[in-house]
Amino acid sequence: DENGCADSQIATVWTGDVINFTKADDADPTLATNQDRITNQVWITRDNGEGGQIYNRVLENASDKETSPQGTAWSEGDLDDYASLTYVPFRTATGKPKDAIGKTYVVHLTEDNIYLSVKLTSWSGGKAGGFSYERSTE
Repeated sequence: DENGCADSQIATVWTGDVINFTKADDADPTLATNQDRITNQVWITRDNGEGGQIYNRVLENASDKETSPQGTAWSEGDLDDYASLTYVPFRTATGKPKDAIGKTYVVHLTEDNIYLSVKLTSWSGGKAGGFSYERSTE
């Protein structure tokens, strides 16, 4: 670009229409309908019976409380402020996900260098695996 940055360094910010994604309780996380396939490199889902963590099905077969979902970094805040936010793993940003319902996060898809907004709208307890959120699109 005009600043000497390679195209791969230029961030894309998704400010398009908001869509809703829901994974129902006990739904099979290996099926495409139960994954939010955001890009070819990020498919967000949540296992049943494992507890409280989402993960990226493209890069992981199960979640890791410290690092999942791989390929993403999270910060509570507004998409307009994406460049000044500090990004951390999902669990660090949200604490207990059930306590993050109604909060808005900016998610950095690190490989794609895309920033989008995610607002958690539900989180099932009892190891049922259900969750939902609203997110911005291209």
